[in-house]
Formats: sequence, structure tokens, C-alpha cells
Amino acid sequence: METTVGVVQCPRRIAPVTVRNAGTTRTAYTIHRDGRTVGAGSLAPGQRTTTRVPVPGKSADISVRAGDYRAGAQVRADCASRKQAGNPPVDRLPRTGPPTDLLARLATGVALLMTGALLWWYGSVWPREGRLRSRWSWAGRPRNP
Repeated sequence: METTVGVVQCPRRIAPVTVRNAGTTRTAYTIHRDGRTVGAGSLAPGQRTTTRVPVPGKSADISVRAGDYRAGAQVRADCASRKQAGNPPVDRLPRTGPPTDLLARLATGVALLMTGALLWWYGSVWPREGRLRSRWSWAGRPRNP
């Protein structure tokens, strides 16, 4: 038998206990929390199962027994301090920088202003020079009247 006791998951205060039968015969097992039986079953060779064991207080002794095999661990449910991974404090959120919608609107405004300025400049320069000017061009006096 092989046993793994995971970290207590907050806020439900549940510890996952994985039991795997590494032997060659079917084996019965029991899971105990603080001396009381909370789960039992039997596993075929190579089979494994995960049982979720509730932890009522701040800590608990979890053990697995199967014939002569005994394994155990003490788990802590420190859910009040929220130091465990995946449980950020609810009263304050992490700082993520300036709002992105404000920066997007600012960038769009600057791009529109630059595009308008470029079109205004190009519109004031283009008709006065080049071979596209016709005989009766509005940009200048007519050639060869």
C-alpha cells in the first residue's frame, strides 16, 4: 500500500487522502481521523482511490491501516489566516496597474489626431504639384488658356 495525504482545501476544510495498492493481492483498508474511522474499502492490485476527509478543527491526525501496513500524517487547516495558496484575502484585490480602457481610449484619440493632421497636410500639398493637375485646376491658374 502507498498513501498520500494532501493539503487541506479551504474554506471547506477537506483533506484529500490517496490510497494505492502496490501489492499483488486485493487488500482492504480503513482511513481514520483522530482515531475514528471515516472511510473503508478494498483495492485490487494496482488500483488507487482518493477519499476526501473533513478536518473539523485546526488540525487532525489522519492514518490509513491495511493489515500490517500503517501510515499517517498530521494536517493543519489554517483557513482563518488565508496563508494557503489559492485563497487571497477577500477585502483587498491585487494592484494590476492603470485601467486598460482609459489607455485604449487615449491611444485611439492620439491616433485619430495624428491621422487627421496627416490628411490635412497632405490635402493642402498634393493638388498644387505633380502631373495630375488638369488644365482647369482649382489649385492654381489654368495652363495655356
